[in-house]
Amino acid sequence: MKKLFEKTPATAHIAVSDMHDILQPDNTQEITFEPQNQEIKPESPAEQKLSLNSRKRTNLAVEKKDNKEENPLDAKRKKEATLEPRKEKEVEPDEDDEKSVAENYFYEREAGLRDISFIVLNEIGIVIGASSKLEDKNEPFLVSKNGIIPSEDGSTHAYIVINAQLRNQSNQIANVQVVVMRGFIGKDSSHTFLFQSVVSNAYKLQNVLKKHGITIDSRDYYFSGECQSLLKVSDVQSMIGQPLKGITFNTKGTITDRFKKSDGPELTSYIPKSCLTLHSKHDEHLKLRCSDDGILINKQRSISSSSLSSSLPSDPFSSMPYTFFANEANLSKQPDDSPTEKDNAESTVSTTTKLHYGN
Repeated sequence: MKKLFEKTPATAHIAVSDMHDILQPDNTQEITFEPQNQEIKPESPAEQKLSLNSRKRTNLAVEKKDNKEENPLDAKRKKEATLEPRKEKEVEPDEDDEKSVAENYFYEREAGLRDISFIVLNEIGIVIGASSKLEDKNEPFLVSKNGIIPSEDGSTHAYIVINAQLRNQSNQIANVQVVVMRGFIGKDSSHTFLFQSVVSNAYKLQNVLKKHGITIDSRDYYFSGECQSLLKVSDVQSMIGQPLKGITFNTKGTITDRFKKSDGPELTSYIPKSCLTLHSKHDEHLKLRCSDDGILINKQRSISSSSLSSSLPSDPFSSMPYTFFANEANLSKQPDDSPTEKDNAESTVSTTTKLHYGN
């Protein structure tokens, strides 16, 4: 037993020594424990660092690719976000400038009425407001369009008259008429289409006029016809506060025919007599009440200006400047002296002064 016990440690010692030699071989011996499968060979620290950097570059490339696909939209949004404040600054009017507010809203933001011009007339034919396409003051006031075929009398635009009311800063109310004009569609005046365009976009016109105390009745138009003019935008702009001139109107509108019957109602037009052209046959029975140079006249009877003075409103526009609805205009002409200044002369406005008649 003793010999066996003494042999065992020696044997174990030899075995451990041999294993030590195997695990730590001499440099002359190329004994390794490298696995046969080279794909799972452990990487050296340098290789691990290189591999890590490679993966980072790959991930970065993929990320950049993904971002690159989103960049066009992001760039567009960023550009819009960058430009938006500048755009608002360009179109935002002065809060104290109602004319600028109205004009910007009408022309910059609302395209539905771009082909339309309009004039606001008081009861004696004074232009108290007007607006048109304003790219150039030398452009025609009646917006020109391609394809207009003038009628026999040279008319190029249809017009409708809408009754309205003006409330001034003193809370006085006066009747006014808004004359809305649009170019022919070919040779067709298309009054119904013009009115439908106004009605379908009534809120646009209403918002423009409302800023100046004017409320329109958009349920229907009062009468209609055709018109023509060579006036430029600047001409009408300088006409604010003066009697309307330079636009010729006829009564060739279907809705106006009701006034042409022998028993038809009287037509009250704020368009001055000097701007109206009536047909000797078709307008024979037309009973027209209108103004001439700031004085009301009537085709059927004489009206002395002394009796006229009591029927006219007491200058409801004195506290409100007349307005050309444009950025360029800030006119504040007060109306000319009231026609009642002629009262002392007891002059008479007679129907013997004939209206213009066409062929």
